[in-house]
Amino acid sequence: MTDSIYFQSQHSPDQGLDALAYGYARALAAIGVPPTSWKLSTTRDGVKHGGPGGAASACAHLASDESVSRDYLSFDSANDRTLLIDGTGLTHRRTDPKRQHWFITSYDEIFRPVTAAFLHQQVALCRAALAVPGLEHATVSRGRTGEIHFPLRPPLAGANFAVVTTVDAVDAAYTDPAVFWRAWDTVEPHGHLRLCTRALDLPDPADDVAWLGRTFEASMALARAARPGLTQYDVPRPRPELAPFWTPGPRPDAAGQPVLALVGYDPADHLVEYAGFVPDPEPGFPMPHLLVRDILTLRALQRRKALPDGRPVASVRVVFPSEAMARPERRPIRDCGARLFFLGPAGDLVEITD
Repeated sequence: MTDSIYFQSQHSPDQGLDALAYGYARALAAIGVPPTSWKLSTTRDGVKHGGPGGAASACAHLASDESVSRDYLSFDSANDRTLLIDGTGLTHRRTDPKRQHWFITSYDEIFRPVTAAFLHQQVALCRAALAVPGLEHATVSRGRTGEIHFPLRPPLAGANFAVVTTVDAVDAAYTDPAVFWRAWDTVEPHGHLRLCTRALDLPDPADDVAWLGRTFEASMALARAARPGLTQYDVPRPRPELAPFWTPGPRPDAAGQPVLALVGYDPADHLVEYAGFVPDPEPGFPMPHLLVRDILTLRALQRRKALPDGRPVASVRVVFPSEAMARPERRPIRDCGARLFFLGPAGDLVEITD
C-alpha cells in the first residue's frame, strides 16, 4: 500500500514569489481550501513584506470579509519552507542554481491514510495550477513505500495519476508518442499544455494491486516506446500478492511465460548469453513481451558484474530467432546494458544498436 499521494509542479525561472504565492492562493481557493488556512507573504532583499502592499494585499480580496483571519499562504524565500493548509503541507523550492526553476509540492503533512478524496483534491489542485503563471510541468504521483519497486517508471508517466505536459515534451521522450497518449483515461487540452489523468476512479488509490491492474501493462508498453535511457529501473522487492505482475507462469494468476532463457556462460569472455523467444499469446490476453522480471535480471547482471555464484560478468547477450521478435523488445534490453542480436538469413548474428 502506498503511503502518500503528492502534487508537484514546475514553473519557469522568471516567476517571482509574489506571482506564485498569489497564483497558488487562487488555486487553493478554486478547490475549496478555506481562506483562514492561508498565509501570504514574500521576502525580498532579506526583508519580510506582508500586510499592506506586496502579495498579501494583492490577495486580500479573496477573503474580504473582516471576520476572516489574515493568515494567508506564505512563500517567504527561495528556500524550502513547509506550511500547513488544513493538514496539507505545501513547499516551494529552487534546485538548480543555474536554471532556478520553481518547484511547488503539496502533500499530507500529518500522514493520514491515503483516500480517494485526497487524491481528487490533489488532482483538483493540479488542474487549478494550470492558471498559475509560468507552469511548465506538473504531476500527481503515488509515493513509493520500498516494496513495490519493480514496476518500471517510464518518462513523464512514472507512477502518476495525473501529469501536465506538452506535445513537444512527449515527442522528445518517446519514439512512438501515440503509446503515451493511449496510456491515459483522459487528455484535456489547455492551450499548449495537456492534462492527462488515469485511474482516478479507484475506490482505494493506495491499493498496489488495484493500481498495477490499471497501469502495469501500459507502463511496460511505455518503457518499450521510450527513447534510450529515459525509463527508470529499480531493485525489485515484490510481495506475494503482486505475483500476477512479477512471477512467471500462466495468466491471470502469474505474469505470463518468460521470454528469456539462460543459454550459458563463457568463462573465457565472461559472457552470459540468453535466448529470446516470444510465445504465442494466451487466450484472452495480448501478445506477450519481456517480463519485468526478465528485464531487471539483465539489469542486475550488468550492475553487479557477477552471477549470483560470484563468477564475473563482462557482458550480457540476448539472441532472438528473428528481427520481428527482437526489435519490439530492444529498448528495455539495451537500457539495461545488454547487447541484442537476432539470427540473420544465413544464421549469422545481427546486432540491433538503435
